[in-house]
Amino acid sequence: MSVAESKSILDPVLYDLGTLEPAEEFWLWRLRQRAGNGRLLGRVGASLSRAQAAERLGISVRAYAKLERGRAARLTAVDARALAALGPLRPTPGELCLIARRRAGAPLARVAGDLEISRPHYHAQERAAAPAVVSYWEGRGFRFPRRREDSCLL
Repeated sequence: MSVAESKSILDPVLYDLGTLEPAEEFWLWRLRQRAGNGRLLGRVGASLSRAQAAERLGISVRAYAKLERGRAARLTAVDARALAALGPLRPTPGELCLIARRRAGAPLARVAGDLEISRPHYHAQERAAAPAVVSYWEGRGFRFPRRREDSCLL
């Protein structure tokens, strides 16, 4: 179940990119970590796999996968320690675009098609938080924090 599937379309938290869910924090942390095996291409590029992330945090792969998917009913003491070990995560504007796409459950190809650009071009624009991409997500109701006072994230 994705974050988008676990929330109602009427849920204001779904559209507020100023607050991350614990599942998103685990996922974002993993995407930022480098695997260290020289891999640059693939589904997650140079990022850690779930197994590698679980090993780094000292929890089981199954537990990590449940946390990242938001399936844990509540965080156990071990999970809370793992989350605290991640440290403060301040998403970049590009990462906020990625989080919006994740929350919407929107495949890259569909969003790129909506913007009438190629998937690689959209991916580059998303990472750069290009105005057209930010406008796309704002047009779908997502709210990006604008100033440091708006959120502890920026």
